[in-house]
Amino acid sequence: MKNEDSFATSLITILLDKFGMEALSWAPETIRLECKEELHVDLPDLNLDKIMAATDIVTSNKFQTQLPSFIQLCNVLSGLEFDPTVFDPADVFEVSWGITEALLLYPVEDDAEGFSDEIRFYIGHIVREAGIVNPPDVLRIAMYDTAEDPLGAFANDPEMYQAMYELQQSKSDEITGMLKDNLQELFKELGSLPLENGDTEGLLEKIRKSSL
Repeated sequence: MKNEDSFATSLITILLDKFGMEALSWAPETIRLECKEELHVDLPDLNLDKIMAATDIVTSNKFQTQLPSFIQLCNVLSGLEFDPTVFDPADVFEVSWGITEALLLYPVEDDAEGFSDEIRFYIGHIVREAGIVNPPDVLRIAMYDTAEDPLGAFANDPEMYQAMYELQQSKSDEITGMLKDNLQELFKELGSLPLENGDTEGLLEKIRKSSL
């Protein structure tokens, strides 16, 4: 709970194992106070932000339907402290991890299910802005402005087109590698949690059911 590198999924798992599902309805200061009194932890602001982000994801549809919330939640899940006075656009790495962890917390049968067109166009914009034409699976919910083609300027130069294609593919591969590394770290972290009231998968299932 003190480690700012901890994942939101791990933090909310510890919280709910200790305090039960009612903690999903607690205000931030209540969470901070209970962690201080019961766990003897001064909860860092970033970790409190991560807990609130995870709570939002499992108790509301703001992540899928409201673009400002989607951006903020992706940033927090990726390790950026929430600052309501600053607009910080989430990049392709932050969005990729945000969607991945959100779907772990609240899985859906169809990854695109429930995501607003505004959010899907935002994802399409940052994908194109990053020069990616072959995005990893997690970003394939994107919708695109047909006028945006990062390789269009090189259509008449086969060698340059190939070079730019390979460059964008390397970025796509970098995102995939980041997701793989993060997931391995997350599952390792979850497996090491000293839970008092059950195993990790059982608690995550309760979290998901509590949001229905």
